[in-house]
Amino acid sequence: MEKKCETLARIHAILKDVIQNKDCIVARLQQPYSLDCIPVEAEYQFIQRQLSDLLMKVASDYGALTASCPDFQWTQNLKEPPSLWGEMLRPIPVALASCTHFFEATSAVKESSATLQNLRVGNSASS
Repeated sequence: MEKKCETLARIHAILKDVIQNKDCIVARLQQPYSLDCIPVEAEYQFIQRQLSDLLMKVASDYGALTASCPDFQWTQNLKEPPSLWGEMLRPIPVALASCTHFFEATSAVKESSATLQNLRVGNSASS
């Protein structure tokens, strides 16, 4: 019962502060809010550039982290211990190298086809 009384006293104090400051709260809530800026106090204006850079990095890191969440969740569902992950992942670089070679060969074929087409068009125009 004593804890409930203490909690009630804290809630009462908070509500009393809200009532006393209601004009300030209403005025603050009626101000337009822009998502494009964060107000910085005058005494901290000298670090505004560093703060801006930091927030940009945080935003990009947050985006990368958000995109990686499914990967983290996937690793949580793995039954194999991390010591076996190296063995499981070892074939990936070989497969990537194979894909790279295939892409390079396909690009070479495309360039050769374009060259042959240009030669063919050139021979037809001169005839």
